[in-house]
Amino acid sequence: HYGSAGNRSQVEKCAAVNPVVMTEWGFDHDPNQPGENTNLIGSYGQPMLTWLEAMGGSWTGWCASDSWLPKMFTNGANGSWVLMTGQDNMGGFVKDWLYTNRGVKAPF
Repeated sequence: HYGSAGNRSQVEKCAAVNPVVMTEWGFDHDPNQPGENTNLIGSYGQPMLTWLEAMGGSWTGWCASDSWLPKMFTNGANGSWVLMTGQDNMGGFVKDWLYTNRGVKAPF
């Protein structure tokens, strides 16, 4: 679930007349969060970005980090970063979404 219907309605009204960029969003495998052990890409990530882009909005991943939440990377051997993938991690999802939309011009 990516926000209440009231919040979505407010964003949609704003996006009808102003550029909208979503900057701080995300999801990860966290047993203390709603949606644990579900397909967070299918229930949150995909629907939210589809909704945002359908109204001409843009987005960026919150941060590429191995410590700030939600993490998109783990700290691998010799300090290398390893992209976190799977249905409950946003790292691979963000990479795939960016790749799919490469070359698409921003709406504003």
